[in-house]
Amino acid sequence: MYTKNQVAELFTLIEAIQGSEQDKESGVLTKLREEAARLKSMKQRLMLGMHQHRHGQSQYLFLVPVEKAFGSDDFEQYLQEEFEPDLEEELELVTMNEPIEIE
Repeated sequence: MYTKNQVAELFTLIEAIQGSEQDKESGVLTKLREEAARLKSMKQRLMLGMHQHRHGQSQYLFLVPVEKAFGSDDFEQYLQEEFEPDLEEELELVTMNEPIEIE
């Protein structure tokens, strides 16, 4: 599973080769193959984010590239409601097992 921003370049390249033969000859097809290979080989980790708030707990799952740092500040950006630490709200991130590839 990839987020839209992880495959955005792939979609851009696909759109580029839908047009003319010139695009195919200009190396777009090669770039498309390279991007597909990069996505296939990308190592990722599954992370569970838990937001404790006055209404209970909300949970979020994130698929994060291994080389990318992902902390509480990053998690906070994805909350569906405002994070209010002064109301004793808490954020917790847990790294899960390596994601399973589903074919």
